[in-house]
Amino acid sequence: MFGVSVYHIFLNLGEVYISSGVASVVIALAPIFVLFLSAIFLNEKITYSKVFGTILAFAGVAVISDPSYDNIYGIALVMISTIAAAIYTTFGKSLLSKYDPVTLTSNAMILGAIPLYPFLPQSILSLQNDPALIASIVFLGIFSTFLGYLGWYYFLEKEEASRASVFLLAIPVVSLIAGSVLLSEPLTIKTLAGSGLVLLGIYIVLRKR
Repeated sequence: MFGVSVYHIFLNLGEVYISSGVASVVIALAPIFVLFLSAIFLNEKITYSKVFGTILAFAGVAVISDPSYDNIYGIALVMISTIAAAIYTTFGKSLLSKYDPVTLTSNAMILGAIPLYPFLPQSILSLQNDPALIASIVFLGIFSTFLGYLGWYYFLEKEEASRASVFLLAIPVVSLIAGSVLLSEPLTIKTLAGSGLVLLGIYIVLRKR
């Protein structure tokens, strides 16, 4: 429920009112929530490197996104998604001791989407047999959602939740690279500097003592 319905519904609702840049910064708070939730429920240690690296990477996301906080309602909606993502990650980690990543991901997708099923008929009608739109949705469903979540659980199975979650902060960096390669979007000094902070923060969290 938290990882599928709550996360996606409130993220999309929030982005009606705020820019993607602001939304990405709010979502980037998820690893900070995971840091504390994992300490409480998974007995993971809060270390200086985790705290400093996570904050540094978050600062990098803020630089990349260049947010303008102009709508507190939209921010509050996306914040619900952020907390949902942190809960999903933390308690998903605890379930990996009982279930393999494929089982966990499959059940999460099916059961988590139950609140969305009443909207399915109207959603299908709204596609209007548009091949490009249908192909886009199939791509998002298979690669960005199922395989993305599956890969996330495989990694989470082998790593602490508080260390794994810092990789969520790399999403804007990957987006910048994809935008540059696929859409010829320019890379500026500002975005490169922000990306450097994100990667440095991730390195600090993951490095060996």
